[in-house]
Amino acid sequence: MSNVPLVVGRISWLGLAVQFAIIFGLYWLFRQISIFDPILLAAIAHAILARVLRSLVAKNHRKGMRLVHASQFESAIPEFEKSVEKFKKHKWLDQYRVITMLSSAGTSYLVMGYTNLGFCHSQIGHKEEAKQYYQEVLALDPGNGSAKAALNMLN
Repeated sequence: MSNVPLVVGRISWLGLAVQFAIIFGLYWLFRQISIFDPILLAAIAHAILARVLRSLVAKNHRKGMRLVHASQFESAIPEFEKSVEKFKKHKWLDQYRVITMLSSAGTSYLVMGYTNLGFCHSQIGHKEEAKQYYQEVLALDPGNGSAKAALNMLN
């Protein structure tokens, strides 16, 4: 097993502000209909909604991550491939992830998918495939430190 880094997400502060605005909107709605403890209900509603949206929209990405955490890298590859294809085909899902998944991730799911494909391939000894995926990451995100570090370790 190599020491190539796995994706560690960045936070979009603007996206986080949007999340707080959504929670405030839910709070306002619950307050208008006179529900007891509207802030607690707003936070719970937001958490449930985010979980459901991410489970539906980023289903393959999440499954791939579960497999990576179980060190099942070969099984994770098809999941990340499906995720990458989905976000390439439906770019708006990723571009507006702050709404479509209530995600304040600063890194796109497409970039995370390519990075995780590179990581999985590096873990099973497919050095050239890993390099190709990390190059894809840098084509989308030229300043991506994870991809640069991974390529340095693979060379």
